[in-house]
Amino acid sequence: MADALVSVGVVVSGIIIQYTHWYALDGITAIVIAVVVLLSTWRLFKDSAIAILDGVPASVNTDEIKNHLLEVTGVKSIHHLHVWGMSTNENAMTAHIQIENLDQLPMIKKELKKELEEHNIKHSTLEFEIVEENCKEIET
Repeated sequence: MADALVSVGVVVSGIIIQYTHWYALDGITAIVIAVVVLLSTWRLFKDSAIAILDGVPASVNTDEIKNHLLEVTGVKSIHHLHVWGMSTNENAMTAHIQIENLDQLPMIKKELKKELEEHNIKHSTLEFEIVEENCKEIET
């Protein structure tokens, strides 16, 4: 869309210059185009840097995800939750999920995966623990 607008801007400025002989408009148009290209490139660079460094994508709110996952029946706590972008439109996540009863595991896993899909997390690795386990890696 930005490329189309730039092209339209060049054509319009060319027409204006043709009829008004206001040649300074050529330089002004070039500066405006340079700013548009710089802004779009900066956003792309920033998103690429986050992806390369396995950072949390700007569109992801890990606290919100954690809170929604904690609402799943049978889930007692969540720790070591990490989210990163695999591409511009797919995210991945790992987490330790503490549950009360292993008999509920299939249902809990199904509900968690469904909730993660709603948060655009297509790939997840979940480690399940029972409440009696004391994970040494629990965040304080």
